[in-house]
Amino acid sequence: MPSIARSVMTIGLVLLVVGVASGSWGVYQQTADTCESGYGLTITKLEENETASPTAEHVAYSNLSATEQQVFQDILTAEETPIYQNSTPLEGLSEKVVTYQGEQYETSPLFVSDCANGWAIFKFWGSLIALLGGVIVITVFGWRRWH
Repeated sequence: MPSIARSVMTIGLVLLVVGVASGSWGVYQQTADTCESGYGLTITKLEENETASPTAEHVAYSNLSATEQQVFQDILTAEETPIYQNSTPLEGLSEKVVTYQGEQYETSPLFVSDCANGWAIFKFWGSLIALLGGVIVITVFGWRRWH
């Protein structure tokens, strides 16, 4: 009988270690993930021989609202496309050709950046496996102590 208890204890310890490792990995990956959910659009400078989309509306920078001008500047000068929590400031800029400082810039359609986080499953299942392993270890330890 002691060999069965030892085997069950080993299984419990393995489950405990694997569960803690998986859960910790999930927590680490989730905190290290820099993805942002929200809305955005891109701006592309049109070259002289390049034509814009036929459906794009042509506007002058000065005809944009103050908010649209600020968003246009932010996107144009950003290293990476900024993500906005609210789509309202972007809707007026979507799918336009903006003439700015003698150059033409085409804006993309509005896109949604959705960060699906697959690491949460590691946290969830890691916690359950660690809990199961802990229960097994405590049960076997208690059973061995009282018998």
